[in-house]
Amino acid sequence: MSKNTSLFELFEYCKITSKHMSCWIFILLSGVSNTYANPGSLADIVEESSKAVVQIQTKREGYQSGIPPYDAFNQKKRHRGYSPHFGQEHSPNRGAPGMGIGSGFLISADGLIVTNAHVIAGTEKLEVIDFNGGRSTTYPINADFKTDLALLKGPDLAVTPLQVAEPKENQRGSILVGSQGLVETIPVTLLRLLNIVIADIYGEGKHTRSGLELSADVAAGDSGGPIINAKGQVIGLVFSRSTIQSEISYGISSTEFLAVTQGYDLSGVSTGKCRD
Repeated sequence: MSKNTSLFELFEYCKITSKHMSCWIFILLSGVSNTYANPGSLADIVEESSKAVVQIQTKREGYQSGIPPYDAFNQKKRHRGYSPHFGQEHSPNRGAPGMGIGSGFLISADGLIVTNAHVIAGTEKLEVIDFNGGRSTTYPINADFKTDLALLKGPDLAVTPLQVAEPKENQRGSILVGSQGLVETIPVTLLRLLNIVIADIYGEGKHTRSGLELSADVAAGDSGGPIINAKGQVIGLVFSRSTIQSEISYGISSTEFLAVTQGYDLSGVSTGKCRD
């Protein structure tokens, strides 16, 4: 996208790259056709940040694509208004291998990718699709099933990794979701910081994680998508949405990232067991 992009071209760009409405917000905020004319504009920042976002595709034996029975679309196991976890979404189907999807983001120049632990739990094969549509095999080097965070060793994408910042209430930004070579953007407002008391990804125990309550319309498959502020810094990542309030979602605060970005094992770790 050039700095002299016309308003018509920007509309076409938005139609192609995103099924969400954040691009239209960029246009409305600009008021004229020079949204991309100012270096460091919101659109520029989102476009540059998107290069560090990947889609994660997973495969499990005995599962097929679908929505797990405890995800945000089923209220059987909801916990205080939010589903425990939702993401690449599998449902039991004996004998049929299942494919799932989630998102992640590059946090270091040597190919380290942060995502949700529930995105990779019990998987036999993991692949990432980068912003150019390139496909690479990856594997977990750390996983914390209590905080629902995982760290993958991915390829060298030759892009700038996302910088991490602490979240602040009332921040506005975007959620970036990998989509097979494209990155979808979802407008988001951080409503409040909160401590979320919730079971681990298997529905066991009771654990506290630093969380974010968000005004954002996320869907199954968006798990692991980074939440960025107006400077393009990661302040958290999506893990669930409310089962009782429309367009209310939940994220894991960036302050929890140390749970997986330190003490990792480059030889690889287990993806854990499948979620029933």
